[in-house]
Amino acid sequence: MGIANDFPCGGEPRVQVTGNDGAVENYLPWWREMRGRGLLGFENDPPHVAFPGLNSIDRMERIHDALLASGLRSSDAAKVMGGNWLRVLTDVLG
Repeated sequence: MGIANDFPCGGEPRVQVTGNDGAVENYLPWWREMRGRGLLGFENDPPHVAFPGLNSIDRMERIHDALLASGLRSSDAAKVMGGNWLRVLTDVLG
């Protein structure tokens, strides 16, 4: 498991302007295409593009803190936050 941080570090500007949900209409065709391919997690239309509160530079810290608060060990949280990606890339490219 690992976090894919594919939004800009400062958040998606168009999403910020619309309050995190006004841009969802532009996002739905892709979402529904994924649903049509039978991919898990795409069963229902999302209410917003980015989770409110996670569309900003501090989202990674918030996710890390939530993992720790849920009882995940610090070493396991570190793997989720990037350690697993580093391991895979090192194994594949190393």
